Amino acid sequence: MVPSPLKPIQVGSVQVVVPITLAPMSNVTTHAYRMICKTLGGVGLVCTELLSSKAIQYRNEKTFKMFDWHPAESPAAVQLFGSNPRRWPKQRAW
Repeated sequence: MVPSPLKPIQVGSVQVVVPITLAPMSNVTTHAYRMICKTLGGVGLVCTELLSSKAIQYRNEKTFKMFDWHPAESPAAVQLFGSNPRRWPKQRAW
């Protein structure tokens, strides 16, 4: 990893050494793209594509394939979107 002149940040119990995050971008932040960004050392936290809370609720196969994590990506985040806030707590626990 390339040394950063920026100070690490703490997110809950997770320390992000390089305080730069990869934004969630639909059809862009795939596993391969996240690994390239981590390998080049430019980001400290990677994120999946935007995932639909409704698709997760209905167990959409395409959505579940977007959870293609590898330990080398750690720390990593998931960003959910949806129009029904009552679904969100259930998805966060998942």
